[in-house]
Amino acid sequence: MKFHLDTVAGLGTFMEIEGIDYNNQMRNTKLLFYEEPARSMRVLALVSLTSLVAAAFLYPGGTPFSHTASYLPFQNTISDLGMTIGYAGEKILPIQLGLYMLGMGSAAGFLFADAYRYKRYRAVAPIMAALLAAVAIFPSDLASNLHNYLFFLLVLVLTAHSVLVRRFLTTALLAAFIVVLLIVHPSGSDAERTWIATGQKIVVAAVFLSAILSPAPRLQRKVQR
Repeated sequence: MKFHLDTVAGLGTFMEIEGIDYNNQMRNTKLLFYEEPARSMRVLALVSLTSLVAAAFLYPGGTPFSHTASYLPFQNTISDLGMTIGYAGEKILPIQLGLYMLGMGSAAGFLFADAYRYKRYRAVAPIMAALLAAVAIFPSDLASNLHNYLFFLLVLVLTAHSVLVRRFLTTALLAAFIVVLLIVHPSGSDAERTWIATGQKIVVAAVFLSAILSPAPRLQRKVQR
């Protein structure tokens, strides 16, 4: 009988056992133990939250309806932090853009690490991370249509992933947000802007908290004869 133990930092510990049964047939058993959740996910979530909050404090651009206001969580979206020029016409400070990119990059890593914990749906991991990175790369003020399309596609993929891993409350919130995105125009009225900005914060919190609090499979077993 042979034992093989391998650990991947932040993802889990893999153990493979090979042996011969009483019929002299080779059997191969793979056991997979997951960290729950990975410690790297907590670090990425903290870095993302801290960076985006810091970027919000440095944000000078106001809202579409009040150019003198600071960042308002219920009126400004997260995407506003990545604009090159604020609503008041002021250029965004490079340090703010750097914090925004760090926050979004950490969030992309978080989504990748979360999806990668589930072996069956591991292919979704790079898709979610790439979509979020693309949303950050294409700012809403320079490429608004592409930015909005990528963001909507990201929400759809997040919803599908939540269904697959059975996070039903998060799925319901994401589905409700999809309805909001379909019926509310991003550059609409003050009330419509509030719906989008507030809904975005709610679903972001739901996605992060459900990923941190939801148990990933502790053990997967595969026997080959």
